[in-house]
Amino acid sequence: MQQNASSKEFQGWQDAGIANEGETAQKILEEKERESRTRRLTGPMGAVLSLLLIAFSLFQMYASVLGTLDAMTLRATHIIFLFVIAALIYPALKKERRVRSIPTVWDMFCIAGIAYSFGYLIVRYDELAMSGGWFTTQDYIASGIGIAVSFEMARRVVPNLAWFAMKNLSLEGAVTDLAGIPIHPGAEHYYREIGAIK
Repeated sequence: MQQNASSKEFQGWQDAGIANEGETAQKILEEKERESRTRRLTGPMGAVLSLLLIAFSLFQMYASVLGTLDAMTLRATHIIFLFVIAALIYPALKKERRVRSIPTVWDMFCIAGIAYSFGYLIVRYDELAMSGGWFTTQDYIASGIGIAVSFEMARRVVPNLAWFAMKNLSLEGAVTDLAGIPIHPGAEHYYREIGAIK
């Protein structure tokens, strides 16, 4: 009996040591690689995330084998899946608690924005395409929300790339980073007219 109790105690110490080593390894990995800074959802939300990942896989198989979705619907649906998964897996803040049973309020706000903006694109794409460039206020609101949540998800997953993209939103930033890449003659003429290039 005495030996059995001490072997259980020894096993407990080993498990604790493995857990501590695992935590240490995770901290080191997070310092070096941003993609490893993920959160773990537990309980019902963990099951929801698993179901979402399975649904995304099934959607991809359907779309590549049997699907006859138009390109914009396929892309928007793909983005909805990816961004919702990113909102659930990647924390918004570096010091945020990593093990959670429910997403944060900010995560839910982002998910609502993702569903609205890209769902709006799926539902209203034909009207948008036929509008001839005359957009409504609601169109601009949906696109603004879409841009905001796109940058938020990019910031969470690959922050350096998000800042690079934001820098290049300005025409001058986009043109200066094209050094050495040929520009279409019409675009070059326009950039010279507005003074973006000399």
